[in-house]
Amino acid sequence: MAEPATGGETLPRFAVILGSPRSGTTWLQRVLAAHPNIATPQETHLFALYLAPLYARWDRQKRVSERNLQAIETGQADAGRLLGLATILDDEDVDFAGRSLLDSVVRRTVEAVADERDDVRVVIEKTPSNAEHTDLIERIAPTTRYIHVIRDPRDVAASLIAASGDWGGRWAPRTADSAARMWIEHLEGARKVSRHADRYLEVRYEDMRADLSGQLTRILEFLDLPADAGGTAAELAKRQGEFAYKPAMRKRMGAVTVEPAAFSGEGKVRHGLSSSQQLIVEHRTAALREELGYGATERWPARPSVQKAAVVPVAGAVSASRQAVRRGLLRAVGNRSVAGMVPED
Repeated sequence: MAEPATGGETLPRFAVILGSPRSGTTWLQRVLAAHPNIATPQETHLFALYLAPLYARWDRQKRVSERNLQAIETGQADAGRLLGLATILDDEDVDFAGRSLLDSVVRRTVEAVADERDDVRVVIEKTPSNAEHTDLIERIAPTTRYIHVIRDPRDVAASLIAASGDWGGRWAPRTADSAARMWIEHLEGARKVSRHADRYLEVRYEDMRADLSGQLTRILEFLDLPADAGGTAAELAKRQGEFAYKPAMRKRMGAVTVEPAAFSGEGKVRHGLSSSQQLIVEHRTAALREELGYGATERWPARPSVQKAAVVPVAGAVSASRQAVRRGLLRAVGNRSVAGMVPED
């Protein structure tokens, strides 16, 4: 179960939960956190905020260095100086640095729960933006296992739009079109690793609602973990574990896990969409919904009375809306220079 680390020691297996914000990924993470062989930190944003910028700068510097080197070789008078890490390091050096940081996250997560459990076999990371960085995850951690949570895009859009007017005001999309696009981007990004069939598992939110213990059995088998450790899957489905925090931080925060009041939505009436919003989401997600089997339901009946032309926004408006969402996401984490960051549900 353990995997080699950059320092030569063995570490628990690394797994990632993928999915769009408001798809139930945090719910699944908290339930799995109650398993005695699993530890999971709060969203680390490791790939989007730390490693993705590192690799973007590295790739740019390599291109600049190669261009300047070619100019020097051909005797061009305007050849630029050869500067930066690319003059002394290679790709494997940067990959080693990326793996070392990931190894530290895994190692520290295990240490953070050492007083509670002494047999952590899997460390799970869950940040929604991971779906947009699966190529990077594969580059530095090619044995990663992926659990992809998929939810009906109409429910996701309704929840996102509702969050935009409350606790998610700094990042959640405010329009049906932007919400649909966010769902599509995360779904397609996550499915890029579906080619690794032995390391990729899709789980439906709706199936978890209908039979959480059954889905947990599937997931634990996928992770090579015993379903009966610490109780049955049915018992595990009734519990929620805590995130791993470094001891000094846990001591200061006590036993409280801080989340927005409306974060979980438990006990609340489900949010809805107007007829036009529903049609916009359905129009944008039509092909993927058909593939996934998300057709008309009692909750989402067909809306033939709404004019389809009303759901096709001007291209410029769509682009502007999409960029506004991304700017909001970056403001939420205090970093304006990282594209593709999406905080979680």
